[in-house]
Amino acid sequence: MAESKPKTKVRDFKRAAVIIAYPCDETLWAGGTILLNTDCDWTIMSVFSKEGTDRSEKFRKAVKRLNKRARPVISNIESPDKVDSLQVWQLQQLLDSTLPSERFDLVITHSLWGEYSKEKGSNKIAKAVMGMRDSRQIITKELWMFAYGEQQGADLPKPSLEADKVMHLPGSTHQEKREIITDIYGYPEDSVEAKAASKKEAFWVLQPGGRA
Repeated sequence: MAESKPKTKVRDFKRAAVIIAYPCDETLWAGGTILLNTDCDWTIMSVFSKEGTDRSEKFRKAVKRLNKRARPVISNIESPDKVDSLQVWQLQQLLDSTLPSERFDLVITHSLWGEYSKEKGSNKIAKAVMGMRDSRQIITKELWMFAYGEQQGADLPKPSLEADKVMHLPGSTHQEKREIITDIYGYPEDSVEAKAASKKEAFWVLQPGGRA
């Protein structure tokens, strides 16, 4: 069940990683959470990106806007051509060789069901991260997965209010999150991406032996 009181903090976690498919996902689904937790040491990794491209440069700028101390990590896989052919074990090898650490207090990633039906590869990343957590290739106190879904008949992902954890963002934080989407990533104000940058952020919490 969702927590009854509005929350914005990730407790006493000191080291956290956000592992996402594409640049912009980090801001859409967890940007407010990152913005509000400035004391946390964040590593933010985009899997399907390529170093030196316009998209990767925007990602780096967005990560630094979210948290000046955050570390942006790009895996250098071209997208979207190779997404369908990649296997989960290949993603695990890539994560193992690219992440600067294997030990965190908190890891945040996609859900097994994804957020956009049109987005490819996010569910494979979820499976890869879950497998690495279970085999202790990634050691973390908690694993959170984005809890969003498209409303029936509308191409707009909404946070699940039944999620284990729902972050309620202050107005100024929500505005900054939207500005990263529009000013840095360049999406129009009326785009799906700008509209999906919700004032609430929702997560499923997977503790050892917990929810699958």
